[in-house]
Amino acid sequence: MVKRAMEEANGRRIATCRVFNLFGDVICTALGRVPRRPISIKAVEEMISRELVYKSQYTLGRLAHAPDPRTAWSFIELGLRAWFLGIHRMLNAQPRIEATEYINKLLTGWGVRNRFDFAWLLRNALNDDRLVKVEHAQGTRYTADIVGFNLTQTRSREDCPNWPRGSRIDATNHLPVILTIIRGYLKCLGINTYLDYLRWLGDNTPPTRN
Repeated sequence: MVKRAMEEANGRRIATCRVFNLFGDVICTALGRVPRRPISIKAVEEMISRELVYKSQYTLGRLAHAPDPRTAWSFIELGLRAWFLGIHRMLNAQPRIEATEYINKLLTGWGVRNRFDFAWLLRNALNDDRLVKVEHAQGTRYTADIVGFNLTQTRSREDCPNWPRGSRIDATNHLPVILTIIRGYLKCLGINTYLDYLRWLGDNTPPTRN
C-alpha cells in the first residue's frame, strides 16, 4: 500500500527495497525485529551516545520528576527498551528474546514483585538526600539529567556492611547496570518496597523540636 501510494505521488515505479529502507525502523519494530545498525559513522555515534552511554542520565532524570508510580515505571520501561534495542543494533544482531521478556527477567533477578511500587521507590530514593545525593547536568539544556550520584548510607559500614561498591557512582553507564546498583544498595539497607522506605523514613527522621 505504501509502495503504491509513493508510486502514484511520484508518477513512476519505485523499488520495493527502497520502501523497506525508508521505513526500516517502523517495519522492523512492527515485526518484532531490531533494525540494522545505521550505515554512517555519525549515525552510529549518535545511536551509541543516545541509547547506551547517556540513556541512564536521561532516564534517571525523568524518573526523579515522575508525578506518580505508573509514570515512573513508564520512564524505566522505555529506557530499558531503548537500551535493549540500542545494544542489539550496535552489535548488528537480532535478540533471542523479546524486550518484554528481558525486562521481566531483570525484575525477577532484582526480586521485584510490583513494578510500579519498585519505580516509585526508586523515584523517592532519587529525591531523598539521606539515601541518594544526585548530581545534575550543569550549563546545558538537559539540566534535569542526572550525571552521577552518591550513595549516602554507604559512608558508614554499619548501615550497609556488605556493600561491595564505593559511594560515588557515575551515571554514564548502561541503564540495567545503574538500576542494578541502586536496587542492590536499597536492598542492602533493607529497603525492598515503598512501604519499607516509609518505615526507614520514620526511623531516620529527626524529632521536631517544640
